[in-house]
Amino acid sequence: GSGSVQGDVGNVTVASGTLMARAIFVSPPASFGDSGGTLTVAGGTVSILDGTNGLVVGTGFGSTGLVQVTGGQLLFGNSPLVLGNAGVGSMIISTGTVTTGQSTIGAGSNGVGSLEMNGGTVTVSSDMTVGTASGSTGTVTIIGGELDATNAPLVIGDSGGIGAVTVTST
Repeated sequence: GSGSVQGDVGNVTVASGTLMARAIFVSPPASFGDSGGTLTVAGGTVSILDGTNGLVVGTGFGSTGLVQVTGGQLLFGNSPLVLGNAGVGSMIISTGTVTTGQSTIGAGSNGVGSLEMNGGTVTVSSDMTVGTASGSTGTVTIIGGELDATNAPLVIGDSGGIGAVTVTST
C-alpha cells in the first residue's frame, strides 16, 4: 500500500545503490492511525541528511514500524534515530553499519522501542536514551556485533520511562 490510508502497510527494501532522504518515517504520523511499515537495508546505502528529523520508527499511536539491517549502510550523520515515538518501533541488525546522532529507544508516552543487534556495528555520536518518557519502554539487546556510544551519556530509564540494556553471547 501507499502508507497514506489508515490500515495500509508500506515496505521498502534497498539491496544496492543509494537512497538519500531528508527524513524517513517508518509508519506514518498519528493522523494515519493503525498503519505500519518496514524498511529493509540489505545492501547499498541509505543516507539521511544532517540536521533533519532523521529516522522515526513507530511514529503514531497504534502504529508499528520495523527497520531491518541485513547488510549495507544506514547513515544519519548528526540526525536522530527514534524507535517507538508513540507507537511500536523496532530495529534488528544482523550485519552492516548504522551511524546516527542522538538515539532514543522508547521515546514518547506509551512508545515502545527496541534495538536488537545480532551482528554489525552501530555508532551513536550523541546521547543514547533507552526509555525516555513517562509510560515509554525501551530495550536494547546485544547478542552480537558492536554498539559504540562513547561520545555522550547512555541513559537507561529517564523521566519515568522504563529502559533495559542486555548484553549476551550466543
